[in-house]
Amino acid sequence: MRTHTVVVSAVVLLRLAVVADHAGAQDPPYPAAFVLSSASRVRCLDREARRLMEVAIAASPTIARQVTDLQSTDLIVGVETSSLQRKTRGEARLIGATPAVRHVRITIRIPGARFDLVSVLGHELQHALELAAAPDVRDTVTLRAHYLRIGYEPLGRGYYETDGALEAGRRVSAELAASQPDRRVAAR
Repeated sequence: MRTHTVVVSAVVLLRLAVVADHAGAQDPPYPAAFVLSSASRVRCLDREARRLMEVAIAASPTIARQVTDLQSTDLIVGVETSSLQRKTRGEARLIGATPAVRHVRITIRIPGARFDLVSVLGHELQHALELAAAPDVRDTVTLRAHYLRIGYEPLGRGYYETDGALEAGRRVSAELAASQPDRRVAAR
């Protein structure tokens, strides 16, 4: 079993490097294999989140680029899978800040169809990039002001949305549709 895991991990890392190499016109400053290491600014907090991230980076140049871009920010982004409110498919939350680093937690609701979850991940990673672009956002007050400036609060429900995150989710969905004809693979 250990040998199988090492072989699978090596194959995934090789695929990640190829995807990152083709993700943009310029070479990213960090190899894609790095994003799944413990030194990465994007950290998977559970086994399902790691599997989701592996699939996402391999299948979506947008997500590979987002994760690479997050490496040069002051954010540490934890990605987890969990059950959430029935209508909430994912969320990104600022959970703390020090003078040197801000912590963001992305939660993706499971169970769900894997490619739908990947699209949600792309949407939430875009929110993380929006936070990274606003170093003054360090608490709930500055977070709210930031999102009311760049987005909106749908129906005053205590969460925020941006056109950029909606577009990122759509772009990831299109990439997945173009790369995989069978989207029925379900996550646990």
